[in-house]
Amino acid sequence: MRISRLRCNRRIGIWALAIGMALSLGACADSGSEQNRTGQASDADWRDRLTRQDRETQYESAQEMDLSGVQDAVVEILEDGDYLLTGDYEGKIVIDVCEDEIVHLYLNNVNIVSSDGPAMDVRSAAKVILTVMEDTENVFSDSAYYEDSAQAKACIYAVCDLTINGSGSLYVYGYYKDGIRSKDCIKILDSQLYVQTKGDCIRGNDGILIYGAALELEGEGCGLRTTDTGKDDRGIVASDEAWLKVTAGESAIYSAADVYLIGSEYYFSTVQEEIRAGGETHIE
Repeated sequence: MRISRLRCNRRIGIWALAIGMALSLGACADSGSEQNRTGQASDADWRDRLTRQDRETQYESAQEMDLSGVQDAVVEILEDGDYLLTGDYEGKIVIDVCEDEIVHLYLNNVNIVSSDGPAMDVRSAAKVILTVMEDTENVFSDSAYYEDSAQAKACIYAVCDLTINGSGSLYVYGYYKDGIRSKDCIKILDSQLYVQTKGDCIRGNDGILIYGAALELEGEGCGLRTTDTGKDDRGIVASDEAWLKVTAGESAIYSAADVYLIGSEYYFSTVQEEIRAGGETHIE
């Protein structure tokens, strides 16, 4: 199944999302094998840098896609825009639009099961937004088999920025490696998210930013992981007014840069250290 109104020519898009934080925070508390810590609320600049699209949860003219009747093994989205997804589907969603375009998917009781490769594979876009609609339960799962293991190694995989918002529930099962993975930045706003995986639960190479969400993560790797560092606070892990429960075979948080836990309640149970940061760890 191919969703394409007009296929554009490839062109280079320049997208730079500011995720800087200007914070003056207290020092990190002592860590243990399992702890419950609650910080005090504090302002964080990155909240004010969220784009209009990151916050958007309402749709007016989204293209409706009932996946229940789709027989194809792959649904291709080749045009930017808003899409309302419903139904049960055995296969994968592939998003391949121009590098300066945004795709917004509204999840309305979707159950996607892929038998080969990611359940969602974003191959080209500027940003993909998943809105988990209110009072819905949505499931993405892959399998332990990937025909081409050199490519996307996560149940939800994106080469671009990935935002998850909305007040519904999203369940992600990564039976091959990671649960949710982006080569850029991942933002999770307000949603209820459960991830169970063989690898890292959530990996955003350039950063992971969480606000007002409830996350329960179980993985044999790390709960939250970033890998890159650089300007604009690239590589930070920031949690603001969120609830986190992480059970990890490695670290709960593995950050290439700084870690910020602001006004967040969290429960970490890990085999290795709870928080491993290439920069500083700030808890308030």
